[in-house]
Amino acid sequence: MVMDYTPPYILVGSEANFNQRLEQLLGETVCVSWVTDPKQLRNNFDYTQISVQGKLEGSGDTGRYRVVVDDNSYTYFDPDSVWCLSQNVDKRPVIFIEHERLVEDLQLLIIDHLTKGKDHPNVHTE
Repeated sequence: MVMDYTPPYILVGSEANFNQRLEQLLGETVCVSWVTDPKQLRNNFDYTQISVQGKLEGSGDTGRYRVVVDDNSYTYFDPDSVWCLSQNVDKRPVIFIEHERLVEDLQLLIIDHLTKGKDHPNVHTE
């Protein structure tokens, strides 16, 4: 099925749909956003959100994408992390990445890094 991505559009669906659209956006300026409240999206100062805007790099073959601003501002993600992709008229696309899975993965990665795979008295997971 050929999707019409003429703005305004919103894409919510399977990993395959996201990967297809992400491939089409390679080299374009996008905004990758992580929000604490999906209902508020990026419209409310009362809720934490992080956004990184820059050129989308990556590969649909590997399913790995990134936006790099500089050495201190960047994001890496895969289509599995995307829960919504949208674009308004005369705006750049916004890629919303989920946080629950990422937070869990990040916690495990940090714990493993800090403990080198061993129990450590200063690492608390609760």
